[in-house]
Amino acid sequence: MGPIVVEKPRIVLPTQRSEVDDHWFSQKTGVIGPPGIGKSEFFSHGDKTLYIQTEAGLNHLRVMKVPVRSWDDFREVYTQLLQASPFPYDTIVIDTIDKFVDLANQEAMERGRAIC
Repeated sequence: MGPIVVEKPRIVLPTQRSEVDDHWFSQKTGVIGPPGIGKSEFFSHGDKTLYIQTEAGLNHLRVMKVPVRSWDDFREVYTQLLQASPFPYDTIVIDTIDKFVDLANQEAMERGRAIC
């Protein structure tokens, strides 16, 4: 018996415009800029904003924040968010994304070493 071949679904070109979804929770936003211009402060005005804090630096803001210093920490926060009912946040901020990417790269490298 040969390998199982799974066909990729065909792309279908639209014939109608999409509906507008203006719900805040449906939006994904990335804010990039130099340190100190107010990116974190911008989101701090939301009453239901959770900061996933990958490094120190939010002490000047009165916000809900959870420190995440490793990929295991992030996995634990992610699991708790998936299990939350009702979901208590309307916005989640990863501050800073650079450190988050570093944690993801480190996890990928460690998994790669474990395979070899």
